[in-house]
Amino acid sequence: MQPALSAKQGHPMVTPPAEVRCPAGDGVPGDRATDAGEAPPPYSVLILPAHWQFPAAASQTLLQSAQAAGIRLPSSCRNGTCRACICKMHRGHVTYRIEWPGLSADEKREGYILPCVAHPASALEIEVPHPSRAAPSP
Repeated sequence: MQPALSAKQGHPMVTPPAEVRCPAGDGVPGDRATDAGEAPPPYSVLILPAHWQFPAAASQTLLQSAQAAGIRLPSSCRNGTCRACICKMHRGHVTYRIEWPGLSADEKREGYILPCVAHPASALEIEVPHPSRAAPSP
């Protein structure tokens, strides 16, 4: 477990990673790395209703991966508190490396995620309001 920095307090805190599964199903079989020491391959993320797709590595947030692929998702704070990036996950699994800021228990159960702090753990389908195209970042 790696220490995370508390955005409010500016000091290390240890937080276990949280896994969130889509309530509609268990994701796609066979899309997790099988060897414990092996980094998983990039996962495919499908943005609905635009039907845009981008690769997302587990080491980056969904927001970072989308930006690298030239897709702008709504965002502001980038630390999970403002909710500007909230979207609904229809399929797949994500993990968080910080505690759950910005989402209620009901929203979590309904499949809502915060792409600015969510890391993919499988292939995903997410419903994003107002995505836009941008030049891919290096």
